[in-house]
Amino acid sequence: MKRKLITLVLFFIISLSLSYCDNKKEDNDKPQNIVLDTSSSYIKIASFNIQVFGKTKLKNQEVMKYIVQIIKNFDIVAIQEIRSKGQEILPTLTDILGNNWDYRVSEPLGRTQSKEQYGFVYNKDKVKIRYCTQVTDINDVLHREPFICYCQAGNFDFSLINIHTDPDEVAFEINILDDILKEEINTEKDAIILGDFNASPDKFGELLGIEGISWAVPDSIKTNVIETKNYDNLVFIKTYLNEFVTGGVFNFKIEYNLDLNFAKKISDHLPVYGVFRIDLKDDD
Repeated sequence: MKRKLITLVLFFIISLSLSYCDNKKEDNDKPQNIVLDTSSSYIKIASFNIQVFGKTKLKNQEVMKYIVQIIKNFDIVAIQEIRSKGQEILPTLTDILGNNWDYRVSEPLGRTQSKEQYGFVYNKDKVKIRYCTQVTDINDVLHREPFICYCQAGNFDFSLINIHTDPDEVAFEINILDDILKEEINTEKDAIILGDFNASPDKFGELLGIEGISWAVPDSIKTNVIETKNYDNLVFIKTYLNEFVTGGVFNFKIEYNLDLNFAKKISDHLPVYGVFRIDLKDDD
C-alpha cells in the first residue's frame, strides 16, 4: 500500500511538471513584440521621437503613463522633438521614471521660433554619461546640430550622436552626417548616430560610402506609427562596433493593444533600438 501511494504521488508530481512545461511552451510559441530581455551582459539603446514633447503632452496623464512604460524597456533613450520654452520636460519625466533615472538635454535648436531640444534619459544603474557636447556646424547646413553624449556601460564605452534632420532639407543634411561620424571616430570609434533621419537607409547618401557602415533597423521595417515609412534608426560602423547584437522597432501600438488614434497621441513615431554587449574587452 505504501509503495502504491509513493508511486501515485510521483505520478502526480511528474504530471504537474509536464503540464507546466506544456504551458510554458505555449507561452513561448506566442508571437512576442518585446525587446530582447537583457542581463548584466547587455545594454538596450533606443531612440524615440516623442512628437511635440511639451507641456500639453506632459499634462496628459494617460499618454505619459505609456511614454514612461515605453522608456522603461530600455537603458538609455535618445529623445527628439522636445518643445517647451521652459526646462521642465525631462526633469518631470525622470521624476516619474524614478530615482535611478537621470537626463541630459541640449540647448534649444532651430532656425524658426519653434525651437527643439535633444535629450537623453538613462538608467543610472546601467549607464554612466561622462559628458555631452553640441556639434558645431560652421557652415550652418543643419537646422538642429546633433547633440553628443559620451557614455559607459560595463566594458562598453561609446558615444551617442542624437540627430533630427529637417524633413524639408533632408537631402542636404543627410550628406553632412558622414562627416560628423568620420570626425567622431577620431575621438570614439564606438560611435552611434541615432534619431529621426527622415530617410530610410537606402537614402542615407554619403553615409553609405563609409566602409563597414551598418544600421540597426532594416529598410523593410517601418518606424512610424502608421507603419508606412522607415525614418528612425541607429547607424554605426560595424567594423568598430562588434558589440552590436540585434535591433528593431518597439511597436507600442501592438505591445499595449492601443487603437491608432490613441497611439498617435503618444507619437507619430515608434521607438527604435539596438542591443549591445557590455561584457567584451574594450577594443578602442
